Amino acid sequence: MCGNESPTMSTTPHSSDAVGRCPTCGSPISSERVLIEYERSGTAAAYAECPSCQGVVRPE
Repeated sequence: MCGNESPTMSTTPHSSDAVGRCPTCGSPISSERVLIEYERSGTAAAYAECPSCQGVVRPE
């Protein structure tokens, strides 16, 4: 970087849209609960905290 450039960060706001359900208890998981999103081999995935069982899960 040079001058007054700053690093680019994702500023996508989280909404309350459901991203899936907990594979353990079946509770809906909102995007506000997403801890990390990533892409592997062209497929998007995420890990989130379940609001019911409090576990970190991969929403289905």
